[in-house]
Amino acid sequence: MGALSTTRQVASVPLQEAQYLTFLLAGEMFAIGILGIKEIIEYGNVTPV
Repeated sequence: MGALSTTRQVASVPLQEAQYLTFLLAGEMFAIGILGIKEIIEYGNVTPV
């Protein structure tokens, strides 16, 4: 019997770097692409009601 040969082709995809704003909410980490952010407002003190 003949030998079985396999050829695999992998597409070359250029890597793109991106920056993200990450934050924790209820113990889970989230990230938003920095280009989608318009303004960052510093969180102040919370007044209990």
